Amino acid sequence: MNLDEVETLINLVKRVRNSRKGQTRRRIVPGDGDHRHGTTNGYGNLGCRCELCCEANTKNHAEWVQRSGYRPLNPETGERRLTMKEYNKVRPRAQHGSETMYKRGCRCDKCRFAAMAGRASRGRS
Repeated sequence: MNLDEVETLINLVKRVRNSRKGQTRRRIVPGDGDHRHGTTNGYGNLGCRCELCCEANTKNHAEWVQRSGYRPLNPETGERRLTMKEYNKVRPRAQHGSETMYKRGCRCDKCRFAAMAGRASRGRS
């Protein structure tokens, strides 16, 4: 490519950018009777946040997560987080005689004593 061709391309890009200045995305609003309400296009491309468009987007996103197996990165470790199903299999379960079970509503003597001991260790009565 010679210098003239490069300058021509630069000028073309500048013209395209200038022609788009001031343009805004087309939007639809709830209650305008547009047939695109209740679609992911209405939510994503047209910026509508009516109940129907939000519902369509939520459903579409949930389907995408199922299809893709998406799992976000854990910012602390950089590894993929567990899915809820995986986490429920490996998470530690609270046992009777713990402050956690007392907080969840168990009032047996073991849990009541554990809650008292936990409060005492933190300097509360």
